Amino acid sequence: PNYALLDHNLLKSVPDYQKKCTMLDALCQSIEAIWSKNRTKLSKEYSKQSIKLIIDNYRSYLDNDDKSLKAIQLAANLSGRAITLAKTTAPHTMCYRLTTKYNIAHGHAVGLNLISNWKLIHERKDNETKIMLEELANIIGTDTIEESITTIDNLIKSLRLPKPNIKENEIDYLVEGVDLNRLSNHPIKLDKKDLYNIYLSIIKQ
Repeated sequence: PNYALLDHNLLKSVPDYQKKCTMLDALCQSIEAIWSKNRTKLSKEYSKQSIKLIIDNYRSYLDNDDKSLKAIQLAANLSGRAITLAKTTAPHTMCYRLTTKYNIAHGHAVGLNLISNWKLIHERKDNETKIMLEELANIIGTDTIEESITTIDNLIKSLRLPKPNIKENEIDYLVEGVDLNRLSNHPIKLDKKDLYNIYLSIIKQ
């Protein structure tokens, strides 16, 4: 489209849970667009703007502050533009059975496995990935990769989203629902054991 109509007043009647989850989805999209193998200079710029808008405004956005509603709505638009170019990675690919089996919102499901994926990327990074993660840390406003992960982890925890009742004997079902072909944009290679451990980490959160 050549134009998008953004009316922040429409956000004022959105239920609190959905306000949190849609904002979280925008944040996850922007982070994934940064580390996606398909990232471009333009997608990175969209992501950078979106992440900064969310970090600066998410608290007052939840209080229906007009300025922050506008900022988060713009951030969501930017994140959509970023992910359209860069495409999604593991956190999105792993979220679909979480939404259907546990009846949680899409952004909630993505947010549940974002941090575990991020830590694993950090653990297995090559030099190119290290540079990208350091750029992401700089965008978030932290000095180190570890601090950036902690900052976003704390942001997600501050939303106090309900924890789905995932049982360990259900993890194989979740793993089988992941299309490994859709992980081609992810910065590191994941196998089924990795997926299992990421889902297991949700239980242990």
